[in-house]
Amino acid sequence: MNILNQCWRESFGLPNFGDVKEEDFLPALKEAISEATRNLGIISREKALPDFANTIEALETFDELLSRLSALYFNLVSSNSNKKLEEIQVEFVTEVSSFYAKVLTNTEVFSRIDKLYTLIESKKLALTDEQKRVLYLYRSDFIRSGVQLSNSDQLKLRKIMTRLAELGTQFSQNILVEEKNWELELSDEDLDGLSPDLISILIQSGLDRGSSLPTLTLSRSHLVPFLENSSRRDLRKYALLAWVSRGANKNSTNNYKLVQEIVSLRKERARLLGFESFSAFKLETEMAKNPENVRLFLKEVWKHAKSKALNELEDIKQLMIVEKVFGSVKPWDWRYYQAKVQKKLFNYNPEDLRQFFELNSIVDAAFFVAKQLFNLEFKSVNFSGYHADVKTWEVTRKGKHIGVFLGDYFARDGKRSGAWCSSFRSQSRVNKIVSPIVLNVCNFAKPAKNADALLSFDDAKTLFHEFGHALHNLLSNVTYNRISGTSVARDFVELPSQLYEHWLLTPEVLKKFALSKEDGQSMSGELTQKLVDSINFGSGFKTIEYLASAIVDLEIHSSGPYSDFENVQTKILEELDMPEGIIMRHAISNFSHIFSGDGYSSGYYSYLWSEVMDSDAFEAFRERNDFFDKELSKSLESFIYSSGGSVEPDKLYQSFRGRDPSIEPLLRGRGLI
Repeated sequence: MNILNQCWRESFGLPNFGDVKEEDFLPALKEAISEATRNLGIISREKALPDFANTIEALETFDELLSRLSALYFNLVSSNSNKKLEEIQVEFVTEVSSFYAKVLTNTEVFSRIDKLYTLIESKKLALTDEQKRVLYLYRSDFIRSGVQLSNSDQLKLRKIMTRLAELGTQFSQNILVEEKNWELELSDEDLDGLSPDLISILIQSGLDRGSSLPTLTLSRSHLVPFLENSSRRDLRKYALLAWVSRGANKNSTNNYKLVQEIVSLRKERARLLGFESFSAFKLETEMAKNPENVRLFLKEVWKHAKSKALNELEDIKQLMIVEKVFGSVKPWDWRYYQAKVQKKLFNYNPEDLRQFFELNSIVDAAFFVAKQLFNLEFKSVNFSGYHADVKTWEVTRKGKHIGVFLGDYFARDGKRSGAWCSSFRSQSRVNKIVSPIVLNVCNFAKPAKNADALLSFDDAKTLFHEFGHALHNLLSNVTYNRISGTSVARDFVELPSQLYEHWLLTPEVLKKFALSKEDGQSMSGELTQKLVDSINFGSGFKTIEYLASAIVDLEIHSSGPYSDFENVQTKILEELDMPEGIIMRHAISNFSHIFSGDGYSSGYYSYLWSEVMDSDAFEAFRERNDFFDKELSKSLESFIYSSGGSVEPDKLYQSFRGRDPSIEPLLRGRGLI
């Protein structure tokens, strides 16, 4: 058997990464697919009448080897890629996609599932509520994958799914190439306005790239503080345009043709399945249910955010006049002048906060909150991960093993941009107890050798956000993999992550972990208050740039067809009447959330939808005047963090809060009312 398919005995089920060789992946994939195919055949040819064990539980484990191998490959190609991994990516992705498309259109297997469902409907089969939910979801998966279509339409759909997998992979690779190839070496005069900490980071960036000069890259941990602090308007423009134009340049990595084909194929996929649009298809299984509900929700928040953004725009215009910068406000002006206004209003520089948010301290803070809320312990494990930067912890509760957590925090070549949570293994207990192995990946700027890794406040929030996702996986307490951890509705999945962000600003966490690198003292009460008071500063701008991306995502998947996506984007933004100088957070040509895969396609609104719930949920702790209230913490784990997809998400939220969420805490929390 291929070494990648052998039993992994390292650190609770991780492979020995030193033994992982790129050339072993495709042969291992062939073996894994063959095994899964044999196992599926056993299910489909089963002579006994269908029951939950010989059908659903068999489906839970038939592809165990393939799932494990796929998780390993996809984690490596996202977090620590190289030329060899990228060369096989299209083949690997399409083989996996093609296999599962065939599985989900297997009529013999579906017939067994459907018979079980009929027995449940006629009350001739007794199952637990969890089993009923899993059965319902499997049946839905097969139907939404085309199992009830004619043979010819099934073939069309399988071809569409395989092609979409190819296109999404190419989209991702194009962005990775453009980010890897862009850099800006800075002379002394180019550093005007930058903090010593940022300059130190950029110097290290240059050294890592073989340059003696400070070097700016397209890592957000470089780009955002540069846009906020550089007095060089020409360089801000140059850097921001490089970021915005990823995937839109007139070269081999232009993504517009890929986008056109992706959107067209998604529309055809939805049509084959009986839906008027891809958005209608995608949203059927989400909390929002349909595009119109999303549209009305985004429109309501837009109204408040635009009013706030226009007020912010006036402040920027006044400051630009004072500084004798004439003409309209440009996208490369917003962050810079908002930072100046913020410094003036609150008499502090957000860059000064970095000394209080050292990476290891913030990781410890995230662990501390998990201990206070859920009684989890994190013990460092001496284990060589897939890169020297990766750290590993065993997670326990009262001495009992819960899972493994890995943190990969620094930006580097071969890692895609952004931050995310993924798993090497999900929690389940069908035939045996399987504990989760969870990974957080970020792109924080790496410090100079032996220097502290100092985070911005936004970086610290990102760490807490991704750790909230990790806890959703680590605390999962279900029987079946299909509903484990983050296997929930897309517009619910951001609730545990965004909710966890709130604890970063609690007095207990700031006092214990926001310690100055200079004297070890905690953040002063005065500075803490300035941070809290300014937390919503610029919220109009931030909300509008997000909403623009969410609305464009919804609209391009709700209508069409389109032939020129650059103009489509411009047209939608013109109809929105965007405030001067604000652009989409993610331009279509580099909108990886929705084009690298199906994940957030027609679902980018989900962050804000979940924020309605997380803002309302945290109010429950405020109402108790105790951010670590034991009764609420227990309820939080039971209904939000441990239930996975075992219950419909709206019912889970109602069980925790005792009612539906209110939008007012979100609007107040963003300073929009």
